[in-house]
Amino acid sequence: MSAFAAQARRLLDHDRLSAYLLTPDRRAFERFAVATSPIVPGEGVVIPLEDVGLRHVVITNRALVSEDLSKEELKSFDPGIIEEIIKKYLRQHEPDYVRLRWFIRRLAQVGHPAAIDILLREFAKLLPAISEICRYFLAASQVTENQWDSMGYNLLDFLNNEIVASNEYLQLSILSLFSSQERFNNLPGLLSLYRSSSSILNREIVLCAARHKAVAWLREQKEHYPTMDPWCRRAFLYAAHLFPMDEKKFFLRQTRPNGQLEEMVVQWAKTK
Repeated sequence: MSAFAAQARRLLDHDRLSAYLLTPDRRAFERFAVATSPIVPGEGVVIPLEDVGLRHVVITNRALVSEDLSKEELKSFDPGIIEEIIKKYLRQHEPDYVRLRWFIRRLAQVGHPAAIDILLREFAKLLPAISEICRYFLAASQVTENQWDSMGYNLLDFLNNEIVASNEYLQLSILSLFSSQERFNNLPGLLSLYRSSSSILNREIVLCAARHKAVAWLREQKEHYPTMDPWCRRAFLYAAHLFPMDEKKFFLRQTRPNGQLEEMVVQWAKTK
């Protein structure tokens, strides 16, 4: 076992794939992040580990779903257990964010909702792991039902956090959830941020409006299109595919694409 532990530690730095250490009865009892190549997306690779008394390791680079896990394994995702693990990392004199981020990435692979409440309660203490938390929330929203609309209100409240408000990356991480998943619903709150936000954040807000099909609001922003920065312009051109057909044709015909990328977006929007 020590040989495998040493190997796993070396591989742990590369977080592209997941390895499942299986006993002979095929009961997984540990998981490690590993990198290996080549591997076909969605397929597994079996690596013999007879020398350490184990049957094999299954390596996969696809997200897990509940059906991949046994009932016994799913019991491990008890909210109380998950909460205690996260609190243990935070209770240290210097929180172990490296291990905490790794742990949250593993939760994101399954998308189990057990960690939602604790991550929301301790969000202000977990800002160094915000990317992992957002990916976890997104993964959980895709595989399980929850009160995602009310959660959207909580997420927007975090934008008022002093540290978040001073860091555009943290703000963008939170807003990206709304543009990626319509279940995180607080559209009025999102749109109210548009006038007071930077151009980068405005681009994400435009994408959020498109995700939620806020056509009326998008139509109101047409007059501001000429003054938008290039990234926000492209997002708006993408969102224009939602306009009524005649209005869309007229608007896109009047635009003067700035470069090949904008021209491609315009041509795509015309076909929708």
